[in-house]
Amino acid sequence: MNFGEVSIFQVNPTKLDKFESEINNLRDHFKDYAGLINLKIIKRTHRIKDMESIRAGKPALRITRIVKSVKYILYWEFEDEISHGLATKEYFEIFHNNLSKFLIMPPDKYIGISI
Repeated sequence: MNFGEVSIFQVNPTKLDKFESEINNLRDHFKDYAGLINLKIIKRTHRIKDMESIRAGKPALRITRIVKSVKYILYWEFEDEISHGLATKEYFEIFHNNLSKFLIMPPDKYIGISI
């Protein structure tokens, strides 16, 4: 069974360029990592208006202002827990401290098996 992690980063709006540069370095570093199946980075740029809009099939609304932070989601999936553990160790050794400088709080992490 594959093993995945989702990390949600809340980035200080004054540090977006630096964060994006560092997260792209992370993507480049891990792109050919042994045991890594998939790595995606998403910048939250849209929101859902309401349930009626969803039912009607209307597109999401573009976010037009920043209130407190800009959210980024890192999703990566591995062949197994061992590969995930090794990649996480490397992430903390190389990227964690730099990325943390740009955040308003520590990232939320959700970890588990893919179903």
